[in-house]
Amino acid sequence: MLCPYCNRPMLELFTSCVCEHCDGEAHGDFFRGWVVWPEQPVGLVQTWVFRTSEDARRWLRDRDDGEVRAVLSREPFTWARSRGALKDVVLAERPFEIFRDHRHPPGKYRAFLAPADIPDADRIRLRRRRT
Repeated sequence: MLCPYCNRPMLELFTSCVCEHCDGEAHGDFFRGWVVWPEQPVGLVQTWVFRTSEDARRWLRDRDDGEVRAVLSREPFTWARSRGALKDVVLAERPFEIFRDHRHPPGKYRAFLAPADIPDADRIRLRRRRT
């Protein structure tokens, strides 16, 4: 049986199943980037990931809405310098699919909105909270 959120195998527990990835908080090693998250996202959000929050804010100035949010990805970002109208912005080589949380199918060019309390670093290790 596969998890309905991320399509990973679920662990059978007597008469029910649990997805060890989705049931609980995100944990492990991640790479951080920044996006402009729409105020009212509709459907799949596919957008550019920026190296710094300042670059994301510069890009937001030319947009109608959104807020700058940190995102986390299991895969490292490949950064490139912009060549369009907005010069000297460092962004990912291609747009990413951005999910609200860590419960999404695995794949390249995917990231999720970071929890509010992450450290200020390009590489992040999230640990499971002890209960």
